[in-house]
Amino acid sequence: MNKETMTSRERVVRTLNHEPVDRMPIDLGSHFSTGISAFAYWELREHLGLSTDSIEVVDPAQFLARVDDDTLERFHSDCILLHPFWPKTMRWNPRGKYEFTIPAPMSPKKNDEGDWIVGETHPGGTQQMRMPAGGFFFDGGWMGAGYWHGKSGDERFAEVAREAERIYKETPYATNYMGFSSYFGGIGQGIRMLTEPDAVLEENERACESSIKSFRKFNDAIGQYIQLVSVGDDMGMQKGPLCRPEHIERFCGPLDRKSVV
Repeated sequence: MNKETMTSRERVVRTLNHEPVDRMPIDLGSHFSTGISAFAYWELREHLGLSTDSIEVVDPAQFLARVDDDTLERFHSDCILLHPFWPKTMRWNPRGKYEFTIPAPMSPKKNDEGDWIVGETHPGGTQQMRMPAGGFFFDGGWMGAGYWHGKSGDERFAEVAREAERIYKETPYATNYMGFSSYFGGIGQGIRMLTEPDAVLEENERACESSIKSFRKFNDAIGQYIQLVSVGDDMGMQKGPLCRPEHIERFCGPLDRKSVV
C-alpha cells in the first residue's frame, strides 16, 4: 500500500469533492449495508488473534456487529458507525463458542424447536422475530436497531448528536448518518405505482417535504460533525428489482434529486 498522507476524514471529504487523494477510501461498517455479520466478525477477530469477549450487535434483526477500532485500523478503514451504545445490555450465547453483547430488552427465548424468539405483545398485537437453530440473523417482524433504544424523537436525536460530536472530536474517522429513507416503500408500493399512481406521487411529494424539513434541523444541529448522509430504500431482491426501473425514475427519481439539491 502506498504511504498514507491524509487522515481518514480528509480522504473521504476530498473523495466526495472529486479531489485527489492518496488512496481510495475504505468503509467497513459505517452503514448497516456495509456491515458484517456478528458471527463472521467473531471468526474474523479470532483469525486475527483479537479478543472476542465484547462483540456488540448493533443491528439485532440482521445481527450485525459494531466494528471495533482495532479492526478498523487493521483494514485501514476510513469510516465509523454512528450508533450510540445501548443503554442496557446483556450477554447472549446463541450456540457453541459464540457470545455477543445485545440490547437487554431483546432477551431471546428458545422455543421447543430450538429456534430463538424475540418479541412482545402490545395493543396492536404480537410482534416477533426468529433466529432458526443454527441461523445467522432474525426473520419475521422487523425489530431493527431503532426498536431497542427506548428513546425517540428529540431525545433520540440529541443522543445521536452527542455521539456524532464525540466521533468528530475524538477520532480521525468520517461518519455516516443513516436517518433518511428514499421514496420506495417496498413491493406493496410497487403495486400501487400501477394501481394508484396519483396517490403514490402525492404521498411521495409530502414525504419529500418532510425529509427536507428534517434535514434542515439535522444539518443545523450536527452537520458540522457529519461527512456522509445515506438516503435510500430497498429496491431489489436477490433475483431482481422489486418494480420496473422506469417506475423508480418516475415516482422516486425527481424527489431524490430534489432532496439532495
